[in-house]
Amino acid sequence: MEQVFSSAYATIAASCASGTDNGFLKAQIERRCVTMTNNASGLKFYLCNAIDDFHNDVDQGELNKRGWVLQERALSRRTIYFTDKQTYWECGEGVRCETLTKMKKSAADIQQCKSILGDANFPHSVDDYVKGKKIKLWQGLYEQYSNLALSFKVDRPVAIRGLEKRLIRTLATVGGHGVFDLFRHRSLLWQRLGDKLARISFPEDRHDSIPSWSWMAYDGGIKYMDVPFGKVTWNEDISSPFKAGNLDSGAEGRLPLDIEAPICGLHEDANRHLILDEPGCNFTKPLKCVIIGSNQHSEQDENRLHYVLVVTLISGDASRIYERVGVGILNSKQIVQAELGETVHIR
Repeated sequence: MEQVFSSAYATIAASCASGTDNGFLKAQIERRCVTMTNNASGLKFYLCNAIDDFHNDVDQGELNKRGWVLQERALSRRTIYFTDKQTYWECGEGVRCETLTKMKKSAADIQQCKSILGDANFPHSVDDYVKGKKIKLWQGLYEQYSNLALSFKVDRPVAIRGLEKRLIRTLATVGGHGVFDLFRHRSLLWQRLGDKLARISFPEDRHDSIPSWSWMAYDGGIKYMDVPFGKVTWNEDISSPFKAGNLDSGAEGRLPLDIEAPICGLHEDANRHLILDEPGCNFTKPLKCVIIGSNQHSEQDENRLHYVLVVTLISGDASRIYERVGVGILNSKQIVQAELGETVHIR
């Protein structure tokens, strides 16, 4: 799919179709027009009701609410949208309307990562981005994708895989399941957007079961924690899950995509500062945390802030396997530092 859409000269989007059985070449809406004349020059011009509404016709249209469509739109170099009102053309230079109106990419589009949609030079255009903009790009794409609909929830990691592979190559890193090794720490600091997330039950015969540290293992919208740039010291003791032999998520017999990291205990008053993926869930074991990053300000201060992954024990044998259950922002007083040092596997 990655090659098909990125290699196409143009992609046709049936934005006005409500299903696979509907056509997309509909009759044009007749618009009444008033002819005006400039008394000074004698030139004529015409007035009619405005129908240019790319945001509602395309961005908010039914087609672009589907999960599979995001990567198709991002990978396509140019797209022609057939809507109920008119036809739109989108490329890296902006949007052209059938009414001859030209819409440029706005600051909001750039902030929301829509600037790459229809960009014929994507992903090479990303090479010119500064580090912070690259981070905002993939975070915005994943946040947008997590809120889109899928007929089958188990397709969540599949329907964006082509775009993810393209970004991995562009960023010259390794990764998968919504995590780039180059930005490993920030990739792990995601949280639920709504009231709760629901763990997806993947079939046992699938070899790409998703680890708990990936948002692709859950159904529901997510957002990334607001972590300031250049003001956080990342925990270098957190290992990469993408070891040799683990990168091909479809390979049989591959090793589990575990993250190895030291864990800490939590004081009781820390619970109200945690953002759990499934609030109300009863845990049989005490919750622990992994410090992903810490505020650089006042390193010895007991009020120093830490960005943490909240985990719980799921296997009591010698392997000590944990899984993610949430995130939080805690100060040093809320973390049992005395327990720091035990390294566990997070699966």
